[in-house]
Amino acid sequence: MSLVLIYRGLLPAVNDKNKRKEEKQIIRRFFHGQLSVAFKKPYIKLLSSPDLFCSQRVGDFNFHPLIFKDKWYGRRGCELDIKILSNDPFGAIYQSGDLDNRLKTLFDALCAPNKDQLAAGDYPQETEDPFWVLLSDDRLITDVHIVQDILNFHMDDENYVELTITVKIKDGYQA
Repeated sequence: MSLVLIYRGLLPAVNDKNKRKEEKQIIRRFFHGQLSVAFKKPYIKLLSSPDLFCSQRVGDFNFHPLIFKDKWYGRRGCELDIKILSNDPFGAIYQSGDLDNRLKTLFDALCAPNKDQLAAGDYPQETEDPFWVLLSDDRLITDVHIVQDILNFHMDDENYVELTITVKIKDGYQA
C-alpha cells in the first residue's frame, strides 16, 4: 500500500542548541490532518481496524502511528520517496542547514514524539484525539530516496520547502 503526504512550510535543521520541538510539532500537525483524512477513505478502513493500532500516550496527546512494531504484532516498515523543492541554488537544500539535520527534523515530525520532544505547554487541539502520525519510531524506515529540485517561485525564508513524500508500506517487516 502507498500513501502520499505533502508538506509546504519551513524545514529548519536541528542542532545542539535548538532541537526544533515547536517546528516538528507544526509539521506533525500538517501530516496529522492528511492522515486523519486518509483514515476515512474506504480502502484504508478495509486495511485498518482500531484494534490494530498501538496508541502512544505522550503528555496530553494520544498518538496513533500507522506504522509501528510491538511484541505482539510485527506490523510494518516503510520506504520513503521524498521530493524536496527549495529556493537554494541547484536544489541543494544544505545551503540553509545541512541536509541530514533537516531530514532529522522531518523524520522526527513523522513519528510520535517522546515526552522530551514535545514543547512545554502544547496541548491537543479539538481534532487531535487521536493524533495520527506515520511512525512509532523512525527505525521503521527501511529505505529513503531523495530528489532535490528548485522551486519555480521565490520564498523569502531560506528554510521554506515543498515536500512530496510517497510512503510505501511494507507489511511483515521485522525491525
